[in-house]
Amino acid sequence: MVIPPAPAEARRSSALAILKEGLVYVWSNPTIFALLTSALVPRVCAMPYQTLMPVFQKDVLKVGPEGLGIMLAAPGLGAMCAGLMLASLANRVRRQGILMLVSLVALGIAMNLFSWTTSFPLAILSLVAIGAFQIFYMATTNTMLQVIVPDHLRGRVMSIYALDRGLMPVGALTAGVSAHWIGAPATVSYMGLLVIVLAGLVAWHAPVVRGLGVSLKS
Repeated sequence: MVIPPAPAEARRSSALAILKEGLVYVWSNPTIFALLTSALVPRVCAMPYQTLMPVFQKDVLKVGPEGLGIMLAAPGLGAMCAGLMLASLANRVRRQGILMLVSLVALGIAMNLFSWTTSFPLAILSLVAIGAFQIFYMATTNTMLQVIVPDHLRGRVMSIYALDRGLMPVGALTAGVSAHWIGAPATVSYMGLLVIVLAGLVAWHAPVVRGLGVSLKS
């Protein structure tokens, strides 16, 4: 493996100075800030719905362990289908910003549909949709960030983007506490509503996001 030498500027700067430069860039660039917010917030207020699956399996849908397995697999099926669709239609999608915002709204709607249904087949369809729209917004956000951010700042911005993995346990804790007080269906419903509100705020405060268009194969 051939590893190119680190740039002289990187060797002269401290880790804290590099981190600060990345944070300042994100904070001062409304488009990048909006994209990172769209990427990180759903990880806290939407994706932790998965930790509540046993509650829905036992108390809401009243199915056995086999049903729980199907429920946990359904989002994966939707994600796989969405990934294949994006790969096959990459050259035809010109407005990734619109696709990201629509996917966030659709994710919130699918979560609300799942949270209030007592029909197992409808719940499975909702979970498939949740997995699909999750991949749609994640893939488009990831691609736009990597293409828009300048080369010398891309690593720092993507390291902030990678915080989404670490934020999920925080959201799971919040979801668990909320489910204890108001119930799992209401918790997931509010999570979905927050995602829809987030999409509206991004579209309103950062209208440039709606016009973003890059190749998903970039």
